[in-house]
Amino acid sequence: MKVWTKLWLMAVLPLSILQGCAAKPPEAAPLTGGDAISGDPCSADKQARVVLEGASAEGLKSLCGYRSELLKDRKYVYSGTGEPGMLFPGDDKEGPVTQSEGTGGKTVRLIVYSVMLIPTTDNAAVTDVIRLQTIFPTLFKEKGFAADERVTYTPSGQDNEKFAFTNYRFLKQALDGLKTLDYEGTVKIIDFGTGGYVVLDKLMRDANSGLKEYGGILLIYQFSGQTAVVGRSEQVLRIENQEPSTLISERTSADPASKDGAVRASIKQSMQRDFKNYQMAAKAKEVMNEKRAAFRK
Repeated sequence: MKVWTKLWLMAVLPLSILQGCAAKPPEAAPLTGGDAISGDPCSADKQARVVLEGASAEGLKSLCGYRSELLKDRKYVYSGTGEPGMLFPGDDKEGPVTQSEGTGGKTVRLIVYSVMLIPTTDNAAVTDVIRLQTIFPTLFKEKGFAADERVTYTPSGQDNEKFAFTNYRFLKQALDGLKTLDYEGTVKIIDFGTGGYVVLDKLMRDANSGLKEYGGILLIYQFSGQTAVVGRSEQVLRIENQEPSTLISERTSADPASKDGAVRASIKQSMQRDFKNYQMAAKAKEVMNEKRAAFRK
């Protein structure tokens, strides 16, 4: 999730802006992130726009196809109680794939889908949690939001006009059978107005760590009087003697001694932490409104 602990937000995530101040915007500018676009980001023409912003065309299409199905199946929807569920597809198209790196090492490609329902209709405020976390991580912690203490996350080149983009450095030391994660990435937020938000998180440069490739997509929108956070993560992890089934194995009630695989366990921890942070969305919105007001001055 990485393991995506950022944007489950932050599987790391566990979840996930070119420097420079532009001219002062008109007072009417919403400053809610990205260039505001109306409509459903899953409609064909809007998907094309999101792909232009850096999303995987196949990944976005697949996520849009899964979202309704996932929301209907309660075992995949996390609402703050019990343990988070998630879907690791087992089909030929998106099932786990192990490959050789040609240097004696192996990699595994994992794709995972997950859903959270947050008890608020203010999807903009939920998105502000991600803005605060990715652009102002120190302030994020100071305001009482939870972060993975094992992660060193450093943003750079933020867009301080619309708070819709940042580059970052991500470092997480090896833990629980997973290699150290050390890479540079980009987070981008696209505003679709009443259609909600799309958050893109993409690896740009890997420092020969455990994460070789990564791309994450979140859809944040109103659903049945709440805010749905529906995500897809695709990652290529460097592994040694582990098999994909071991990494994503699930603890079962029938076998009390069993435990979740390292990847599944990390994603669960991140989702539980992120859900608690999303419950504080009103506070994140208050802080980001102060940032937006300061920019307008």
